Amino acid sequence: VKARKSTQCKNKYSMVYLTGFNQWSRPIETMQVAMALKKEFPTLELTLIGEGTEVQKIKKFIRDNRVERYIHYLGGIYDRDKLFSIINKHAIGLNISEKNKYRDAAFPLKVLEYSALGKKVVSTNLTEVKRLGFSNLFIFFDKDNKATLVDVIRSALKDTQNYLEVSNLILNTYNWENIIRELLNLAKTDLRAE
Repeated sequence: VKARKSTQCKNKYSMVYLTGFNQWSRPIETMQVAMALKKEFPTLELTLIGEGTEVQKIKKFIRDNRVERYIHYLGGIYDRDKLFSIINKHAIGLNISEKNKYRDAAFPLKVLEYSALGKKVVSTNLTEVKRLGFSNLFIFFDKDNKATLVDVIRSALKDTQNYLEVSNLILNTYNWENIIRELLNLAKTDLRAE
């Protein structure tokens, strides 16, 4: 993960959601939350990036609700520089999903990427996300309560703190020198166990 300065964000009420849009990713609920918050935050924008089984539902929802002015679906973007440039234009990164044993145990690389850019992150209450303990995390606890998700995103939208220190923490922790050291320590531990 490469830390980059978050300097391009022009709209402090903009959110980006990068994921594989499958049934567990909750894109319709996320767009409904954006619609619910639009009156309170008139410049609010939501950008969805990714592919998956829910893409047609996403496009239909945007079209049927006529929200294309502030909810944008960009599809899959595979050029990393272009992707980081787009993410960098947003204030908040979303990591919204159903909590299940598979998602709960997965390493939250997307959270690291958002955080490396100094973004606020709204995430489902996943064990590995909480373990990171970053100050830029806004945790959504109740998977069935859309009002709770609205409240957590509202808190993130209102928050004015600068989170570039999280970016520096990631740069100092998740660099190749530290990763190699950790892998070597892990290998030594495994060899001693045999």
